[in-house]
Amino acid sequence: MQNNITLNLLTWDEAKLIPFSDEVKEITAKVVWPDHVWHVTGLPIHQAKYSILGKKLYLDELPDGTAKVEEQNDFTGIIKMASYFVNPELEGNNHFVSFMVTFCRGEVLEVTVDSTNTQPNKEYQTNFKNYNEAIMKVIKRKNSWWYRFLYKPYYHALRVIFFIPLFLIHLADWLLRWFFDLITFPD
Repeated sequence: MQNNITLNLLTWDEAKLIPFSDEVKEITAKVVWPDHVWHVTGLPIHQAKYSILGKKLYLDELPDGTAKVEEQNDFTGIIKMASYFVNPELEGNNHFVSFMVTFCRGEVLEVTVDSTNTQPNKEYQTNFKNYNEAIMKVIKRKNSWWYRFLYKPYYHALRVIFFIPLFLIHLADWLLRWFFDLITFPD
């Protein structure tokens, strides 16, 4: 049994085996499947990139970035894969879907729906816009003259001023503990 949760990326060359609901099928009709990335847990190598071609599982890239196309004939188990599909229409719903995929010796046996969550596209677009605005606000602040020439020197000066007394307190604490241990428990 595998105790560590592995997080991986997976591409699937076609979506014939994936049991999408009707409203999700409308959105996924325009998806280019070999380019679409699924987030996966349960595969053997952590942070590696895998692909499914037809019904066979392949290891495409190792975590260090080296390409290694290798058929995974020895993998038997269940993985959970999930993805978020954004509806191009503003009035529609976006869908987060997850599936359980059963493998036997590197071949897909069964794909079942684990969960499907919907989110109104207007809500998603609003949250996405607010998130981008917050990021741009932070970037703008960090690139401003007052942040670079006033705040950063002030921050580093205060850090040094408070670091030295705290270091001395911890050093005195350590020395006292060492001294009392030496007196109390002589070798």
